[in-house]
Amino acid sequence: FFFSCVTTVVDHPCTWQWPIISSPSHQQPIETKTKFGLFSCISVDLFKASFNMMSLVFTTVAISISFLGASAEIPNGQQQLHAMYTQPNYPKYCSIPSEMENRSIPEINSTEVKTQLLQVSAIIRHGARTPYRPHSCWENYGTASHGGKWDCSLTALMSPTRQPPSSSSESGSGSDGETQGKGMFLFEKVYDALQPPVGNYLNGTCLLGQLIEQGYSMEVTNGRHLRNAYVAGGVSNARHNMQIFDSYEYESRPYKDSTYFRGDDEQRTLMSGQILVDSLFDVQADTIVKFHTADRPRDVLTPNGNICPRLDELKEEAHASQEFKELNTSLDAKEIYSYLLNDVKSTLDDPGDVVDCMMTSYCTDRPMPEAISNFVAEEDDSWLSRFYNFFTKIYTFHYRYNDSAHAKLGMGPLWAEIKTPLEQSKRCHTLEDMKDWNIPRLVLFSGHDTTIMPLLASLGDDLWDWKWAPYASMLIIESHAIVQRPEAKFPSDHAFRLIYNGEVITQRMEGCDSELCDLDVLLNYIEPFAIRDRNCSSTFPTDAVALEPILDKLAKVATTEVNASYTIGVALLCCVLSSIVTFTCVTGRLPLFGSQCCREKYNGLSPASGKQTDITEIQVKLTKEENELI
Repeated sequence: FFFSCVTTVVDHPCTWQWPIISSPSHQQPIETKTKFGLFSCISVDLFKASFNMMSLVFTTVAISISFLGASAEIPNGQQQLHAMYTQPNYPKYCSIPSEMENRSIPEINSTEVKTQLLQVSAIIRHGARTPYRPHSCWENYGTASHGGKWDCSLTALMSPTRQPPSSSSESGSGSDGETQGKGMFLFEKVYDALQPPVGNYLNGTCLLGQLIEQGYSMEVTNGRHLRNAYVAGGVSNARHNMQIFDSYEYESRPYKDSTYFRGDDEQRTLMSGQILVDSLFDVQADTIVKFHTADRPRDVLTPNGNICPRLDELKEEAHASQEFKELNTSLDAKEIYSYLLNDVKSTLDDPGDVVDCMMTSYCTDRPMPEAISNFVAEEDDSWLSRFYNFFTKIYTFHYRYNDSAHAKLGMGPLWAEIKTPLEQSKRCHTLEDMKDWNIPRLVLFSGHDTTIMPLLASLGDDLWDWKWAPYASMLIIESHAIVQRPEAKFPSDHAFRLIYNGEVITQRMEGCDSELCDLDVLLNYIEPFAIRDRNCSSTFPTDAVALEPILDKLAKVATTEVNASYTIGVALLCCVLSSIVTFTCVTGRLPLFGSQCCREKYNGLSPASGKQTDITEIQVKLTKEENELI
């Protein structure tokens, strides 16, 4: 009967609400736990709802408290969303609940060393979303009968801060005596203002690229995986202390800067990161949490050609390579392109658009052409799988080409952000050392598929399986202090572990042979390209320095000794010829030939009388003169 999430915001301009939903799929019993006031979420099952609804009739106080999120709970996400998936099988890209559950963070199996976890850097992709732009995927795509209307139950609540920006703090306590103790307006942002014939791009209440309910549940699961592994009661054992926080309570963090949250300025990435944090920690009251971001066109969480033109050139170089041409003109490629055009009836020419069309439709059970509805299992020979695998390689080819030059240059600034706290952790051997040095224990980056894939590609060919990063993918970098080790192992006294979607991949890195590897191996590998101040200039010579060699050559040619009379003669001849050409073009006749002005005749005037002349006479005369000239 009742399912609601309410967000309370003081400082941040945009947070999120899961509003009332009456769908039967949300009436199933679901596990709950006390959560953030920031995402004050209330969920009750069928029996709780019946009881609570009767009590709410008799007390408006209870309604008010529930709405403002004084008592807050959040669903675990899996049972709630099962009814949203009706296909027998889904690609891993879709990250359905069972797939998300398999991505839990594994324990360390090594018995050779004893470790203390110091820091966790988590880089995530946002959860499931709407199409990121208004595609024309195939015939009838975009019509209501073919799943072209997207309505979203996830909306944003906004509230202006009452606290002066100059005195804002993490505590969130206001300084204005007149506003203390008052309630606040929460403005719900709903995309429903337009009426036919004008409408939103997706024909409903969803924003382009917006996080949807399935994506919400995915990031709840990611937060729970981090909570189970790294917070009190996690997967620590006698040899490996994996707990970096000893309490679930956010306000009980050992120091303010022990956490750092970062995302680019997109609805789906900010919301995904916030949901993850909400699932990871608990609070007992409304709490302001800083989430760092930047202007989207200038951000570096993905390779950004707007601020680094060299990236576009590297991509063009990759596409001009023989290897890419062979891939894109192979028999398989020709068959796929032909099938896409003639059977799917699609005119898409961007491989990213093809993947986006297919996956946003299939993963949300929307109608698709019969020609690509034959998916059975991962890596089968269905057209959906063939399209997905082929266009993934076409779209991401430049990430791996030429020793991943594009990925290394494009992700250099983000690697610099990741590297800084990793290097700082090398100063420490205990969590108390981390506190003394004020070094973050948990660093979160909320980005895109085009964050995860080039990051992995930049670490070597074996780190990334050349598969499109699924929804809510999570790459984790752990930094460990070595407490006890064998001789000649871990010379830096620190180790790292890489985990991608629940699988340990450290051993795939060059120089590593087990799940724990010396931290310097990673730091030394990324050192050449993990920089903010990159060389992004185009290789085409556009500045004075680059043009100097060319100008020098031109100067040498200009100063070469030649016969003076020859040079003057050529110059005069050019002047005469150009004059003749100009005269002929302007007057319509050669110099010294004819006495009438052709321009006047074309205007239909007789030069003698100034009267209108018969057009037939003019045409005859012109033909005569032309014959004489010939």
